[in-house]
Amino acid sequence: MSFQTSPVSDLPETKLPQGWALVIDDHPLFCDALELTLRSVANFDKVVTADSLEQGLDRLANDTPPALILLDLNLPDADCLDGLMRL
Repeated sequence: MSFQTSPVSDLPETKLPQGWALVIDDHPLFCDALELTLRSVANFDKVVTADSLEQGLDRLANDTPPALILLDLNLPDADCLDGLMRL
């Protein structure tokens, strides 16, 4: 049985996402894992984390809109979808 391989030059070019990503979660290990994944797999240059909705809103007020927001819906300072509506 033989396998055909393609040269690296034939692989599609990976494009960097435009903008930055914001992760809002009150669990530090989860934030760290998401940040690492977004940087290594999704190729985000800039990933900002916040441990509360208020901190996330502050980060949004001080920058251009992000390309991606990951929001924990069970934050201490937001009630389920209330946090999403406040964003």
